[in-house]
Amino acid sequence: MTTLKQIRERLIDELQIGFYGTADSISTTGVTWVLRFQNNNWGGNQFKNWWGHRPDMTGNDVVKPMTTLAGAVLSTGSSVYADTGPSKYFSLTRPEWHPTIYMQPLINRALEKAWQWWRTVLSPVVDGDMEAATAGAWTGTNCGMVKDSTTFVWDGTRSGDVTNTGANGYMESATFEVAPNRSYRFTAKVRPRVGTPWMQVVDKTSGTVLQTITCSQPVAIGAWQDLQMEGTFGNNTVLAAIRLGATGASDRASWDDVQGYWNLLTRFSLPSWVTQYRTEDGTEALRFYKVRNRLGTIGNWSSRAYDLMLLDPRTYQVLSQPSALNPLEVEFSREVMLDGFPILVEARRPFSDFGTLAAETDVTGCPLRLAVAAAKVLASFEMRTLTDRQALWLQDYDREQKRVSSLLHVPAPDQSRGLAFQVWA
Repeated sequence: MTTLKQIRERLIDELQIGFYGTADSISTTGVTWVLRFQNNNWGGNQFKNWWGHRPDMTGNDVVKPMTTLAGAVLSTGSSVYADTGPSKYFSLTRPEWHPTIYMQPLINRALEKAWQWWRTVLSPVVDGDMEAATAGAWTGTNCGMVKDSTTFVWDGTRSGDVTNTGANGYMESATFEVAPNRSYRFTAKVRPRVGTPWMQVVDKTSGTVLQTITCSQPVAIGAWQDLQMEGTFGNNTVLAAIRLGATGASDRASWDDVQGYWNLLTRFSLPSWVTQYRTEDGTEALRFYKVRNRLGTIGNWSSRAYDLMLLDPRTYQVLSQPSALNPLEVEFSREVMLDGFPILVEARRPFSDFGTLAAETDVTGCPLRLAVAAAKVLASFEMRTLTDRQALWLQDYDREQKRVSSLLHVPAPDQSRGLAFQVWA
């Protein structure tokens, strides 16, 4: 992972806007650094109004304007340091490159410009992709619920980790709208860790369990499985929920990608990160896939065997410009929704969507070279002194962006000339 410190130091190196490292010592009023300040030809005002940055400090000690240089000592003027001593990290940047007022926001804006291809599920289940930071969207019964971002994750960055505290414990999704008498298909990825996990569809209008499917592979402990069930909602069912549970009092399982829908559902809200659905020249950078397990259409199968079907752009339309009040939405045609197989959305996701950088140790998944290239492009548009480098830096950014883009094929594998898979009754 790339840290804020790495990006900032790389920018200082490539732009030649200052230097950084471990100073010999720092007193209340000056920085002694023989290696950096030993040039006898420098005048006293050589670094006047440059910014001294000490990211390990707080308050006014983080950034100070430097004043005069005398020998190997750069003065802070009347602004004194509270923390002094030998071997202190220190960076120095030109007056227009303030470390926290300009450079840090520049880096975060660069993460908005840099992107990667990202897939997630379309689902009426709130937090069905398990990407929320906490399990707050789910209600637990006889279980403990946490989000796992380090050990067992099927897709994305998180999964749901459910540990029973009593027999038949489960976590239940928020209620979502359905239609009476309509068939449905719901799927979930599960990694059994202890015991036997199961999934249920619940009629929240009447409070009854419509269907239960159990992980029937006892040898599947430690392997991702695909649970899939089909059924029909009741005559009066207008609200439903999904339960993810296990049988034993101490059973444990990891869950991910809970998805599905009822037959002929048309309209979905897309994830909030789907904002770069067009490229810079206006062409589409958004696509949808149907997913079918190769080993069977219902039941319990290995998650790692599946077919992808790229949906024809003529079978859906994207509605509305995304905003805080008006999410991006998609409408699917009747033929797309007939079979009920899960749908994946794939689009360009900015690295900034995973979080901004504030502390020196904050990390991003954006590769270092791409983050730096994007920051340089933005700076070239904002500073007159850098406009002559703009064309070169744009080429650098395009090259780095292409290097990190996934190797994706259109149509998807197994689709000869765009033909879709066919499911026989």
